Amino acid sequence: MAAALSATAGCRSYRPVTTVAVAPRDEVQLLLTLEGSRTLVPLLGPGVRFVEGTVRDRPTDGSIVVAGAQLVLEDGDRRPGPRTPVAIPAEAIARTERLTLDRGRTRLTAAAIVGGFTTVVVAVLRGTRFRGQGTTGQGPGVPE
Repeated sequence: MAAALSATAGCRSYRPVTTVAVAPRDEVQLLLTLEGSRTLVPLLGPGVRFVEGTVRDRPTDGSIVVAGAQLVLEDGDRRPGPRTPVAIPAEAIARTERLTLDRGRTRLTAAAIVGGFTTVVVAVLRGTRFRGQGTTGQGPGVPE
């Protein structure tokens, strides 16, 4: 059961949404504009392309406050973001994506788990099917 839960936890992907559609507690990935990335260097450091994390707040100015940020750099490397929540201004965001359950991957993973489990059960049953049958080298009866 734990294996199934951990496998389906990986069946999530980011889906584009409008910035207005995200709410507190949503897990998001924010693609920064080039200018936005440069503006946020004092907070995030250089070369940040994406900010991933949990929406903490949605101020009225259109910014998104992200907590637990993970930064994805231009070269694809990842590094942890600041320990404190970071306000990303609306004008620094090129695209907003929300982390959602990927139903196709989930179905495929569930089918693979069920198929693997079935294969193991069949193999075990086949292995024990003939155990205990047949004769011993001593023949029938109890030796004296």
